Amino acid sequence: MKSTGLCHTDIFMSTGDQNGGPKILGHEGTGIVLKIGSKVTNVSVGDPVILSFTYCDKCPPCKSGVPGYCYEFPQGNLVNNDLEDTFVLDNQKIEAKFFGQSSFSKVGVVNEASVIGVKDLNVDPETLKRFGPLGCGFLTGAGAIYNAGEAKKGESCVIYGLGGVGFAGMMAAKIAGCNPIIGVDINQNKLDLAKKFGATHTILGGDDDEVHKKIVEITGYGADLSLECIGGSRFINNAINNASHCGKIVYVGLGSFTDVLSLPTFPFMMGGKKLIGCTEGNAIPREFIPKMIEWHSKGQFPIEELQKVYKVEDFAQALADMKAGTVVKPILVY
Repeated sequence: MKSTGLCHTDIFMSTGDQNGGPKILGHEGTGIVLKIGSKVTNVSVGDPVILSFTYCDKCPPCKSGVPGYCYEFPQGNLVNNDLEDTFVLDNQKIEAKFFGQSSFSKVGVVNEASVIGVKDLNVDPETLKRFGPLGCGFLTGAGAIYNAGEAKKGESCVIYGLGGVGFAGMMAAKIAGCNPIIGVDINQNKLDLAKKFGATHTILGGDDDEVHKKIVEITGYGADLSLECIGGSRFINNAINNASHCGKIVYVGLGSFTDVLSLPTFPFMMGGKKLIGCTEGNAIPREFIPKMIEWHSKGQFPIEELQKVYKVEDFAQALADMKAGTVVKPILVY
């Protein structure tokens, strides 16, 4: 590993009911190939690579171009101490292979599907270190807007929650030609930053009724396309309520594994609204990551302005800064 992004999903999986025991997290890695198996064909030893989630590449969702819904996704990407290839320390199993990689370890063994070679994409070594989030957080946000939401020129778009995922979605909305683009967050610093990434308007969150009022004032009827990144049934319902008739609501935020969504079915039906659950941006990593790299090369995807680079030894400080909201996307460098 050369670097890894630090993501709120890492925090989520290390706390509460999700924290089943010792585990190696990290899922936005970059690195250099040290060895390959005899059947690997997409990379060679010495190649620079970006890591993403893993999938079987055989089941119907994989074959139809949406591997994020692979039937083997939980076994391959969520930590599992029943897997044969877990680590053992002091006779205790250490869960690993988080999103197929566990990039908080300096060396990893990953499936070919998780590896995206960038040797031919003119990515220099220092830039590569910043590209880890293209494998998950930025892929999720940009893909949610571009793929799942099928963003169109002139559609109004609201982004709820301005972290790495939300800002990536905002940049994708701008690329797609959405207008207006509205950012909603409770952190004023992030709202100030949003104007650099495509927001035409920003709204300070907290008062749901006031947010609804302002969205309708800006858009006329409500949002044509919404991306909900905060997580939890309250926020999904708010996004539905703030959507226009026939509006699309894509949600990627997760409050908890047990959260239940309840919505008034009649107005939802009469409004023709579309609620879309989205995993990994409805993207094929080996196709969508090069697309984001192309956007970046054109200046349309300026991810460096969201990042701060830390030595891996400064993990605790990076985590504290992300929790405090002073850094959107920490990058840990080995």
